[in-house]
Formats: sequence, structure tokens, C-alpha cells
Amino acid sequence: MGYRVTKDLRAEVRVGGSLFLKDLFLLILFPTVMWFITGTLVTSGLEIWYIGYNVLVALVLLQRPASNPGKQVWQIILFLFEEDEQTYHMIPRPHLGQEGRHDLT
Repeated sequence: MGYRVTKDLRAEVRVGGSLFLKDLFLLILFPTVMWFITGTLVTSGLEIWYIGYNVLVALVLLQRPASNPGKQVWQIILFLFEEDEQTYHMIPRPHLGQEGRHDLT
């Protein structure tokens, strides 16, 4: 008799297609926050376009790329800007004076 093992104990609630409930919340929250922060800088003729632009940016940031499963684009961008000093460090090179240089001419 085989046993069933669950992959994830916390299942995300799917709203529709590839959109989850958390994504829907962020899709509403991001344009709203951007409007309150920078809405006064937008002229009245471009307000609808600005809100549409922020919705598109939110949709792009919420995509789940096939090359990095389990992550969203905004998480990948955060990982890009994080500094991990234990992994990425410069290897010190000994200082070469005049005696260490060799001219090939």
C-alpha cells in the first residue's frame, strides 16, 4: 500500500487561471499605493492611463516565470538586489610591483 505525500501544506487559493488570491490582493494594492504616492504628479488627462500603466506593471511583477518555478518576478528582482557577502566577494590578488611585471615587447 502506497502513501500519499503532499507537496505543500499551505495551498494557495486560485481565483482564476494563473491568478491567486494573494496576487489579486497585490494587483489591487499596488496601483492604489502608487496613486496615493505619485497621483498628484499626474495631470488630469492622464489619470486613467496612469492607473492602467500601474495595473500592467503589477501584472508583469506577478508573473511566474517557467525558468524559476515557485518564484515571481518581483521576488527575483529582490534577490538580484540583495547582497550576499558570504557568496559574492572579491578574491584578493597580491600586489605586483615593478619587478612582477613582464613586458612582452
